[in-house]
Amino acid sequence: MSMNGDKAPLTFAAGVLVVVMMAGSLAYFQHGTGSTNSSSTSSGTGSVLISLGQKPRLLGPDVAMNYTMTIIPTLNTRGNANISAAEPQGFRVSINPNRVSFSGSDVAVDVLVSSSGLVAPGTYKIQFVVSWSTGSTNSSFDFRVLKHLVVLLGGTTGPGPFVPSSISVSRGDSVAWLSLDAGSDEYGGQRSVRIVEANVSSPTLTLYSVWSYTFNTAGAFHVDDPLNSALVRPSTVEVT
Repeated sequence: MSMNGDKAPLTFAAGVLVVVMMAGSLAYFQHGTGSTNSSSTSSGTGSVLISLGQKPRLLGPDVAMNYTMTIIPTLNTRGNANISAAEPQGFRVSINPNRVSFSGSDVAVDVLVSSSGLVAPGTYKIQFVVSWSTGSTNSSFDFRVLKHLVVLLGGTTGPGPFVPSSISVSRGDSVAWLSLDAGSDEYGGQRSVRIVEANVSSPTLTLYSVWSYTFNTAGAFHVDDPLNSALVRPSTVEVT
């Protein structure tokens, strides 16, 4: 049987990221202050800078990504502030805590973002608003929704598994693999993806590297990590 497809590497900047399981879905905890605002607007007295961690901001069905939002107030910004979000239909944003107090220092809150399986692949903007008694600031950030997303997890002593371990797709669908393996003092964190029956492999993946492959032939495909074959259990992709 002939297997063929298209593949495209895409690499993003590195950061620090921890992965945990929450209520049957994945939650990616991403920390850092480097970010890009697609827009920023202030009004009233005082202002704040809103930072939402580093890229990539990728989502897939039943995947929740939790960022550390850092709010940096100017010297004349004081008092209590409310934090809210305006998200597109099909997205869910949870902010904890959603009320903070400015006293001249930076404030950090957790922001959990998820999208439903009904959201079409594409790039979406989510606007965050910080408002206090004498002013407000809003900033928008881009989130990219993928139809099929598999993550390569990391651990403290070695590479983690593919999650989910198996997926079902249709012919012509693309699957993206995202490395969330930061490595540790015990190992380097380099990962790879090989689709055995298609005889194709990704380049070496480091933290936040993304590699995709388009499945154009039906069948069962086994996916492994040749750089860590003894430690990582293979996964499967069923193409119908």
